[in-house]
Amino acid sequence: MDRCAVFVDAGYLGESAKTLLADGVAGRRVRADRPALVEALADLAVKDTGLPLLRLYWYDAAPNRVPFPDQRELGRLADVKLRLGNLRERDGGRRTQKGVDADLHADMTELARNHAAADFVLLTGDEDLLRAVEEVQKYGVRLHLWGVDSPPERSNQSLELIMAADRRRVLDGDFLRSLYTVFPDPAELAAGVAEVAAAADRAARLPDVPPAQDAQPEPPHVPTPAEIAALHKPQPPSKPVPSRLLFTSTGSGSGYVHESPADQLLRLADVSTREERARDDAEDRAVAVVVTARQAGWTYGNRWRLRATEEMRAGLFASQPVIPRRIDAELLGYADARGVDTWHDDQAKHDVRDGFWSAVAGSAPLP
Repeated sequence: MDRCAVFVDAGYLGESAKTLLADGVAGRRVRADRPALVEALADLAVKDTGLPLLRLYWYDAAPNRVPFPDQRELGRLADVKLRLGNLRERDGGRRTQKGVDADLHADMTELARNHAAADFVLLTGDEDLLRAVEEVQKYGVRLHLWGVDSPPERSNQSLELIMAADRRRVLDGDFLRSLYTVFPDPAELAAGVAEVAAAADRAARLPDVPPAQDAQPEPPHVPTPAEIAALHKPQPPSKPVPSRLLFTSTGSGSGYVHESPADQLLRLADVSTREERARDDAEDRAVAVVVTARQAGWTYGNRWRLRATEEMRAGLFASQPVIPRRIDAELLGYADARGVDTWHDDQAKHDVRDGFWSAVAGSAPLP
């Protein structure tokens, strides 16, 4: 049965998307929702070729070919084959990829030689792949070349590659904006924070409007001694949870870890309804500036506090200052998605967790 295969040069896609979406501002960063991006590219390939998908090949690089966490997550997706070249750092901090083009060339020619797919979709701009394109066409493959939109004077695709392809598609800004988040540079962030502060100052200077005579303001809720005691009530000792063997990605044992009762606490995703998750996503997308690590932790913690049961909150306080592992993993992942580097910055991790504890304790939002 005829099928299509997709080959994505991740370095080309990332740099071209940044150039297109960041509007030329050097300090801006872009971050892709990679699972959604892979799904969108696969669906578009099936639509363009009229054939079912064999698989999507993703070509990227990492130091010593050891995948980053987000690359491991990508490699676990269905119908995705992750290929990694070696990421080397040169003098001046410049990074170069080695072996990516060779892997891409080898996969394309091998699949074409074995007639594994009738149509190839190649997302790249690299002229070095011209030979691979011409070679697979000799085996009867129809080659679809995809690129990212760019001004004519700064084309990001080789003209020879374009001429050699059977068909071409350009991914425009509207397509990519739904799959990438753009983070402003530090100057824009400072300006955004200053604008918010100025708006708050203007609001504080407005004259007070007296309430209507027949309107009685609702008094704030004051926790009763019983409610406060319930939050800090010691939990009865529970039966010990047996240790379990942890496995690495290769299946080899890496040691025993004891799971405490607090580790069984539900994550935010578990205590949120579908409507609440959709509302959270809409609120996060509406924020125009990058959040700080503490702000990300506070937002997650406040949502968890409002949706968790009293018993869950008591169980969480009993584990303080340690955040249960299931909640902590989701918390750091949420902060990372909001532009906070929780993989390499230990101080950022500390600030995210500090913001979380401030929120679950009922403290005011952080500046």
